[in-house]
Amino acid sequence: MASTHRRQSLITIRGRGRRFDYRRYLQFLEQLQKGEEVGCDHYIFDLTEPAGFAVEAMVPFVCTTHALASRGRRVQVLPPDAGDEFERQGWLAGIRGEIFASTDSSTHFALAMYRTHEELNSLATRAIKYLTRDEDTARGVRAAFEWSLNEVADNVLNHASSDLPGWIQVESVRGAAVVVVADAGRGIRGSLAEAYDGLRSDPQAIALAVQRGVTRSRDAGQGNGLSSLLSIAVNAKADLIVHSGTGLLRVSEGIVQSPEDAGRHPGTAIVFRLPTRAPIDVDEAIWGPRSWPSWDSDYVTDEEINFRLGAEESNFGNRYTARRLRTQLVNLMNEHPDHKVAIDFAGIDLVTSSFADEFVAMLVQHLGVVEFISRCKFLNMSRFVANTVNQVVSQRMSPPDR
Repeated sequence: MASTHRRQSLITIRGRGRRFDYRRYLQFLEQLQKGEEVGCDHYIFDLTEPAGFAVEAMVPFVCTTHALASRGRRVQVLPPDAGDEFERQGWLAGIRGEIFASTDSSTHFALAMYRTHEELNSLATRAIKYLTRDEDTARGVRAAFEWSLNEVADNVLNHASSDLPGWIQVESVRGAAVVVVADAGRGIRGSLAEAYDGLRSDPQAIALAVQRGVTRSRDAGQGNGLSSLLSIAVNAKADLIVHSGTGLLRVSEGIVQSPEDAGRHPGTAIVFRLPTRAPIDVDEAIWGPRSWPSWDSDYVTDEEINFRLGAEESNFGNRYTARRLRTQLVNLMNEHPDHKVAIDFAGIDLVTSSFADEFVAMLVQHLGVVEFISRCKFLNMSRFVANTVNQVVSQRMSPPDR
């Protein structure tokens, strides 16, 4: 009769009172490697010590635990006592290999898995809208973010050669937009081995991959993805981690460090932290004439930004919704400074004074009366909406009583 005994390993994520960040993820990988070397097939990962958990670490952590389970390992994760964040961020569902039923949120973009381009396209569209509604972005930032997100996430589908899903999470925090993508595929070295013989290490493979024109196959791509991502990181003084196998490349505030050896990630993980307050000349990092992000095509024609409120939201009664819509519109206007703006109220019979104040009156105050009048016009306003907007704009523009 075959033995059913399992070799068990308890791995405690150290750092009581501190966050589980990427440095601690690397320490976790080192502990995991020791377990693999002695043939462990039952892991218990204790996450009760850290005081918090960074998206940059949790996305590759979930990817790794899911990969272990797919290889027949038994994996148990002990979440922190206050485990609400694990549920809300989608990490608990990811650890279980489940699809998290995410909803749009102003505070977070939950972890999601994807296996197809259709799933990725939907996630990318939602991620861009999340960023532009909740973070003021300087000119060029959204284009750089959208390009980077799509490029690194698409690499999973084009190069990982794995039946396992890709994982993605986006975060807007402290004047930066963060995108984290991870997979458990063959890694950069395994991919480039199709075209480059003699790659001796994962750091060497990463150093090669970030050079312009390096690709495993011209049929798979032109080899501009990681090199352009690196250029954007340098130009924008951004932070970047490219981790594949035992190779790790870091960019810190635009300064590139040489690839180094690190704990083995089963595939590739990329963390990109892009500052949002400073303008970026995307053309300087990516060749060719500047084009609009694909997300903008829903709003922008050759001469005008068409902002249809009814296509964006269904409730126009609170400041929270109005603030998000105003931020979204201002970001569009920053990106297209020479375009006129049509704000379309079609199908909206009623807005509250709070909504009108936060969306319209605050927009006038932000732009200034002259720029607002010269650039913006209203379409399809009901009589009630027009009267409400007139009243709140007049009140906000009137000098305070002395």
